[in-house]
Amino acid sequence: MSNEIVKRVNTEKTHKMLDDNVYVFLFQKNIRKHEIKSIVEKKYSVKVDSVNVVNIPKKIKSFRGTVGVLSRYKKAYIKVTRGMKIEVEDNNKGK
Repeated sequence: MSNEIVKRVNTEKTHKMLDDNVYVFLFQKNIRKHEIKSIVEKKYSVKVDSVNVVNIPKKIKSFRGTVGVLSRYKKAYIKVTRGMKIEVEDNNKGK
């Protein structure tokens, strides 16, 4: 259970969703909704109201004649209880 969260999605759209207490994370493809809920509640000490999941399919990319595959993953929209907040370090600071 240590490396299920791949990363937090930090875009302009997800930043606007913070006003509604919705956070977006990427997870491995084999994790279920109830597992996502328990992982987030344990890791960030918050109460999760709902979890919505979007399965992102694998993509084929080519670069200079070499073909590769980007992995499949799940994008989870996690709504936390009003008044609670997930404190996540910003990886883009100082850039």
